Amino acid sequence: MIAWLRVMIKWIFTNKNRRIVAIAVFLNVVCALIAFFALRTPYLMILTSLLSVYAVSVLTMERYLALGAACISVLQILALLLVEPALVSEPLHNALLLLALTAALTLLMMSMITSIQQQEYFSTVQMDRQIVLRTALNKLLMARGLPNVYATILEAMSELYGRCAIIFERSAAGDIRDVQRLPEGLIIYESAYDAARAAFETGRPAGRFYAEGAFSAFVYIPLKSGEEVLAVVAVLFADGERIDAKTRDEIANIIAQAESALERQTLADRQQSVLIESERERIRADFLRAISHDLRSPLTGIMSACSTLLQSGERIHPAAHDNLLSNIHEEAEWLCHMVENLLSVTRVSDNVCALKKSPELVEEVVAEVVSRCKRRFADTHIHAVTPEEPLLVQMDATLILQVLMNLVENAVKYGGGSKQIDLTVSVRGDAAVFVVRDYGAGLSPGMIDSLFTPVNRADTEYSHGLGIGLSICRSVIRAHGGQITGANNPDKGAVFTFTLPMEGAL
Repeated sequence: MIAWLRVMIKWIFTNKNRRIVAIAVFLNVVCALIAFFALRTPYLMILTSLLSVYAVSVLTMERYLALGAACISVLQILALLLVEPALVSEPLHNALLLLALTAALTLLMMSMITSIQQQEYFSTVQMDRQIVLRTALNKLLMARGLPNVYATILEAMSELYGRCAIIFERSAAGDIRDVQRLPEGLIIYESAYDAARAAFETGRPAGRFYAEGAFSAFVYIPLKSGEEVLAVVAVLFADGERIDAKTRDEIANIIAQAESALERQTLADRQQSVLIESERERIRADFLRAISHDLRSPLTGIMSACSTLLQSGERIHPAAHDNLLSNIHEEAEWLCHMVENLLSVTRVSDNVCALKKSPELVEEVVAEVVSRCKRRFADTHIHAVTPEEPLLVQMDATLILQVLMNLVENAVKYGGGSKQIDLTVSVRGDAAVFVVRDYGAGLSPGMIDSLFTPVNRADTEYSHGLGIGLSICRSVIRAHGGQITGANNPDKGAVFTFTLPMEGAL
């Protein structure tokens, strides 16, 4: 019996609502006994019954407990009706009893309705909170890129708890900087950076509720990958506010998922860096092989011609002598052109050196290209067409001139014996469009896809030195904010087109 009473007492006092009901029932019984044995009045018993129902209705949110208290009260009043002569014999007493029963039933209905509404409200709030939490965890699971991971963490803190939050990172030099904040206008004091630094250095939470940075209004939680702290998330709390166990578990769940997302992203970034470096080394090796091949051919021709002149200079016919000198000059000129291309690659690839852009008359640039081509390719006719109205475009004239010269030179070399090259300039929307067309055999289908890669050694006529020149052209045009393409003309020959933005043109 004693063990059973202990179990009952433990069951009652481990729950707030049960304690309230137990106290209300106890007071009801005490008041009823006092009223019945000492004062001999049933009205106090009725009053205590109603008060017990009211207390349970107001203080508890479990409608079944409220229903039980109300039923006990109603049964108590009905028992008084059967055993108390004063309530049976007088009509006034019966009216008062009816009023008491009505009040008890009213309190019962109010208790049930209020309890149901409260439970529905809290169930809805809890369901919405769980939906937001699951959505945040799913976003973190699918997030790609550190900015997306950080943004998801901030959104979760804002939507779940209405918190202001900040993401801190540490640079390679050890400087602490905030990379994202919500809301964006949130003011960050210097003390916040000191507390974030403490979280980075110790790898443990800091700020409010902790020894490190206890003066701060934020809680600083490190996001770690193994022992390495990747970032710190700071969450704002009001003065005197505490974190309940459920909120602490939810935040810990979000932080754990965020750490997994950051670890995946860090691993992906490292793998991407390895792939990029490997690809860079491959391109560098291919580029050097291509340069060596393109430089060796003219150097071999120059050395052969010079050797012939040195060994048999006096015995060579004057016409053959002049032809050898002409070959040496052409090969040397080609080498000079190749060096200019390589210098252009260095210039465009150098992030420190900006393009020397200025408004240039397109007609003058085209005229210079035609003039140079006439000197270098006397047998070729360059058919140039420009807009009737003067057209000024922001460009680095030296580099654009070299792009056009590369395209025209390729058209002359690989034009299949045709002596005509078309150079057309027009305006399309907000861009100036440059088109160079030849009338040769055109590009092979397999060559078009890799036309602008640094090395393109297709086994076709269109191969000698082409990959290097077109790669340079693409770099220059992209540096200007334009695009360059190569294709076959439906009739005959190849067509190369590039655009330059008209922004800033006069």
